[in-house]
Amino acid sequence: MKLLASLITCSMLTLAGSLPARAAPDAAVATATKTGGHIEDIVVTAEKREASAQQTAIAITALSGDALQLRGIENIENLQFFVPNLLISPNSQSPVQYAYIRGVGTDQPVAGFDPGVAYHVDGAYIGQPSSIPGDLWDLERVEVLRGPQGTLYGKNTTGGSINVITKNPTNQFETGLDVAAGNYGRWRVRGVLGGPIIRDVVNGRLSVIGDKNDGYQDNKVSRDGDRTDYHSVRGKLLFPFGDRGSLVISAQEFINKGPQTQKRKEAFTAPTYAGALPNPSDPRKAAKNYADRLDLNNENYSARFSWDFDFARFVSITGYLNNHWFQRADIDMSSKDIQFQRWRMDTEQKTEELQLLSTGDGPLNWIVGAFFFDESLNTDYFFQDSTPLFGFHFLNGGQLDSKSWAAFAQLGYD
Repeated sequence: MKLLASLITCSMLTLAGSLPARAAPDAAVATATKTGGHIEDIVVTAEKREASAQQTAIAITALSGDALQLRGIENIENLQFFVPNLLISPNSQSPVQYAYIRGVGTDQPVAGFDPGVAYHVDGAYIGQPSSIPGDLWDLERVEVLRGPQGTLYGKNTTGGSINVITKNPTNQFETGLDVAAGNYGRWRVRGVLGGPIIRDVVNGRLSVIGDKNDGYQDNKVSRDGDRTDYHSVRGKLLFPFGDRGSLVISAQEFINKGPQTQKRKEAFTAPTYAGALPNPSDPRKAAKNYADRLDLNNENYSARFSWDFDFARFVSITGYLNNHWFQRADIDMSSKDIQFQRWRMDTEQKTEELQLLSTGDGPLNWIVGAFFFDESLNTDYFFQDSTPLFGFHFLNGGQLDSKSWAAFAQLGYD
C-alpha cells in the first residue's frame, strides 16, 4: 500500500519538473455557483447522487472549499461553530474528536463502541474516531447531514453523518502554498500540487500538511505537554475513461504525535499527594513524572470507479484503512506515582459499497446498492492507582472482529 503513496509522490514530482509554471489559482476552487448573485448553490452528494443543496430533501449544512477557507475552518473541531446542532468534543487526553448532532453521539474511544455520527471521506466509511484526519485542507466541500440517515448510510447514523469530499485531480496545473508561524515554536506548512501526469490518461494531485509547536503546558520534571505534532500526505490519481467513466485512487497517511493534556487547578493535598511538587494553580504549568505521549499513525486508501450506462450510473467505492494508536497519560498530574494509564488499539478496516443510480431528467429517481464492512480491532488498556489503602491495577483488552453487510434501496418521485 505504501508503494501507491510513493508512486503518487514520484509522479507529482515528475509533473512539477516537466510542466511550465503559471499563475496558480486559489488554493480552493469553488464548487459553488452564484445564483442571482446572492445565494450560494452547492452541489452535494448527500443522497448518493449529485444534486443542488437547495433541492435536497435532507436537513443538511454544506460548506464549499472556499467557504471553509473564508471562515477559517481548518479542522474538524472548527465545524461546530458554523453548523447548527453540531458539537465536536475533543477527548481530554488525546486529539481524537467525537461528534454529536442534535445531542446524539458517543465519547467512547474503546473497541466495541460505535459512533452515533458517521464519518465518510470521499464516500468511504471510517469506523473509528481515531482514524479520522483532523485537518480540512484542499477539500471540495464538507456536508453535515442531520440524522437519522439509516436508509442510505447504515446503522451508525442515528445522529447523522459528516461527509468530507476532497478535491479530485484535474487536467489543469495547480499549485498552492500556505505558511504560518507563531510563538511557542509554532509553525505550519500546507501545500498542494496538481495537474495532468499523462494528458488525457491520468491526472494527479498531492496535498501535504505539517503542523507543530513546542507545547503549551510547561512540565517542570519531564517533556512539556499539550503539543501539536501533526503531518499528513494525501495523493490522488484520476483515470478518465472517455465520457462514460472514471477511476479515482486515493491514498492518505497522517501521523499525529501531539498529545492533549489534562489540566488541574486544585492544590495538591495530603496524604495522597504528600511530597509531590506543588501545583501553582496554573493549568499551563505542571510537574508530571510521566510525560504525555501519543503515537497515532493512520493509512487510508480508497478507489472509486463509476460508469454511466444509458439508463443508470454504476459506482463502486472500495476502502482500506490501517490505524495504530498508542497513548500514555499521567492522570494525577503530579511528580508522584499515583495514577497512570496507557492504552493501545490497532485497527484494520475494509469496506465495499456498490451503487446503481438512475439518471435522466424524469420525475422518478431511484437507487439500489449493497454495502460490506469488515473490521478487526486489537486493544489493551492498563490503569494503575498507587494511593494508600485503595491502590489497584486494572488491565483489560482483547480482539474484536466485526463484519456487517446490507442491501439498500430508495425510490423518489418529484
